[in-house]
Amino acid sequence: MEVIYNIFQGILYTVLIYAMIGYDWKADKFFYFLFFITASFNYFTLFGMMMVASTPSALLANILATFALPLWNLFAGIFIFRPVSKLLV
Repeated sequence: MEVIYNIFQGILYTVLIYAMIGYDWKADKFFYFLFFITASFNYFTLFGMMMVASTPSALLANILATFALPLWNLFAGIFIFRPVSKLLV
């Protein structure tokens, strides 16, 4: 049931955000954007459901998710800094 809601939310979000960002209105780019947004919504919804189902309380699931999400960002390359140029030091 959540997948259907996430698809509807992804379509609505994609139409609004795609227009506001100003991307080219090409079908392939639009549907790739729609796919990745919907897949991300489904991924995080199912991750939250899995955390709540695998822990005894929603509070513990929230605490564990607080540690898991920054680690995913770290290994995705968001927090890996570029080396500073030696000319600036």
